[in-house]
Amino acid sequence: MQIIGGTYRGKKLTSPEGTDVRPTSSRSREALFNMLTAKFSLQGKTIADLFCGTGALGIEAISRGASHAIMADKDTSTAKKNITTMKLEQKITFIQKDILAIEPERLKDADIIFMDPPYNQDLVAKTIAHFTPHLKKDTLWAIEIEKDYPIATLPFVASGISLKILAKTSQGVATLVLLQQ
Repeated sequence: MQIIGGTYRGKKLTSPEGTDVRPTSSRSREALFNMLTAKFSLQGKTIADLFCGTGALGIEAISRGASHAIMADKDTSTAKKNITTMKLEQKITFIQKDILAIEPERLKDADIIFMDPPYNQDLVAKTIAHFTPHLKKDTLWAIEIEKDYPIATLPFVASGISLKILAKTSQGVATLVLLQQ
């Protein structure tokens, strides 16, 4: 697994062993970033990488011009190894906690939130509902979700806030979705 674009293109990432981890594939990351950067610039943006795992999405965003990344997961050890290897510690804030236990205000400065949660646990809807009321207007959500997820329900999961589906595409067993607040 490696970074696919920007300053750190080609840099290898450490990935944990085991079957309960499913890092975002290079192909899915490329499709997600192509979909995102066709409409928006990452230059100078603050991003959040929820369910960060290896940190691939956050590192990819930094590689392509984002100025800061908030990386959050129950276990951030693999992401920390990758960040240290690339000497990016000054650009990263880590939150090691269950995503739904994070105080929503911790993401209030995020311009773009990347999310690739474990499949079949309905964590996408719960996470959007938890954070969206506390985010700034126009915050983007770049999400990888299982292919059969009812995407049409996502714009309405946060009480009183409607999100717009800006783009979506299928990639193997996943669907990639770009939402805007």
